[in-house]
Amino acid sequence: MLARKHPKYYTQLLARVLPLQVSGGIDVGIIGEVNIVSVPTARYLSPEDVARMLQPPDDAAVLTE
Repeated sequence: MLARKHPKYYTQLLARVLPLQVSGGIDVGIIGEVNIVSVPTARYLSPEDVARMLQPPDDAAVLTE
């Protein structure tokens, strides 16, 4: 919408937002995994709870297809 009504201001905005040098590399800054853990209200995780959550699961507990 801005580009149609005000092309001069749109190009100035693009010049400020876009980097001066564009890199084609995709291997920089990739987030490989995000873990979301729900915690009941009025409860805080102790350092022991956090350490237990960060441990890899046991082989016996892993579900296989």
